[in-house]
Amino acid sequence: MKDYKQFKKNLIIAIVIAVVAVASGIYIGSQDSRNAINKAIFRNETSQDECPQIVLENAKNSSVYAYGNKIAILEGNNLNIYNQEGKKEKSIEVALNQPKASTAGNYLLLGDANGSNVYLIQNTDLRWSKTIDGHVSIASVNTAGIAGISVSDTTYKSVIIMYDYNGKELFKNFLSKTTVTSLDISNDGKYLSFVEVETPGMSVVSRVKTISVDKAKKEPENAIIHTYETKDNVLIIAIQHDEEKVVVFKDNGIYICKNGKEDKLTDLPENSGFAGINLKDHCYKLDENSNGRNSIITIFNTDNKAGRTYEIEDAVINISTMKDMLAINVGSKVLFINSGARPVKRYLTNENISKILLGDSIAAIIYNDTISIVKI
Repeated sequence: MKDYKQFKKNLIIAIVIAVVAVASGIYIGSQDSRNAINKAIFRNETSQDECPQIVLENAKNSSVYAYGNKIAILEGNNLNIYNQEGKKEKSIEVALNQPKASTAGNYLLLGDANGSNVYLIQNTDLRWSKTIDGHVSIASVNTAGIAGISVSDTTYKSVIIMYDYNGKELFKNFLSKTTVTSLDISNDGKYLSFVEVETPGMSVVSRVKTISVDKAKKEPENAIIHTYETKDNVLIIAIQHDEEKVVVFKDNGIYICKNGKEDKLTDLPENSGFAGINLKDHCYKLDENSNGRNSIITIFNTDNKAGRTYEIEDAVINISTMKDMLAINVGSKVLFINSGARPVKRYLTNENISKILLGDSIAAIIYNDTISIVKI
């Protein structure tokens, strides 16, 4: 009797394993099966008709931002803030001619490339505002509300200013010969890294420099603790600060810079249609086939360099990223996958998408005159 019970138990386990194996094989092996399972079981498919909408009254003269679970629309001198249901929660008066923006967590930092005003928004509230000398060429904010800006049109080529959560100035760094093209702040607020470009003669020199905020406040002459210089006219496109390391996106590859040393993570061959570093502890590249279909996106862990892949059957139009989420626009739908290369949600549409913006928990799908809000 005991042997029979054990046999029955083993048989049940074997059947369960077999069913799971078959189901997994069907899910992984067939796109049609994955789509059916996603919709019927996981319920992670939605469409434009099922999502909240915001109408853009003056689309051509509006700027849209997504952050946290909010969407902000700048129309004239009004920054209108909406929740994830598409309901307007607040309107803040601002003065911005040519806005420069950065988002992280629940924060939206706005500066003016053709003016002198700077604003930090936290959720629906104006945290602080300032008027500076010069114009804001670059704005950056981290998840703790610590802000950095690069200022142009002063007696210096660039001036870097960093502010704490309350708007108190932490330091200034003056550059007389180089232009700042990118900057980012570590989430703990201990470091600010920036890209400077110098054009001696016919050549172009790009460098990444890291500032210790503590040293910048106490001994500014020793504030720069690391410098990484490119060679052979290689351009630095963007940087992303992940605590003590800096992920550097160059026109020939993605690199990890830490403790004064530079290590290449991946090359970017000619068929890399898209690549990006705006992910937490991850970056990605897309390798496209000559026909534009059946592309492979590889997502790399910037700590251990491990890569995971996801195959995309349709032609990719553009990719948006934030934190641990990628939104892949393939025309008739948007594929949401996480930094582990696992599908999270699909969004279906019959209209042409202009742009996709990601907050922490929402996506703003922007059309010509409407915004569709997707919870992710």
